[in-house]
Amino acid sequence: GVVLEGSGDGFVYCIREREKITGIEQYVQGFSVEVLDMGDEFVAISEYVIGEDIVIKAEKAVEDGEAVKVIQ
Repeated sequence: GVVLEGSGDGFVYCIREREKITGIEQYVQGFSVEVLDMGDEFVAISEYVIGEDIVIKAEKAVEDGEAVKVIQ
């Protein structure tokens, strides 16, 4: 989902991977986006993150750089 910051501004979290001693770790990275339109269930955002794996739902609040477990 999109986290709204104000009128027309928001950000999304994208899934990234980094090398750790224990192997590959997935984490989230936040990106600012422009909210183009918003309905009850869907939000249209600027094309900055097209093609990225975006966090849609999380069991708890996440922060930029935090390690996550992806369940598809």
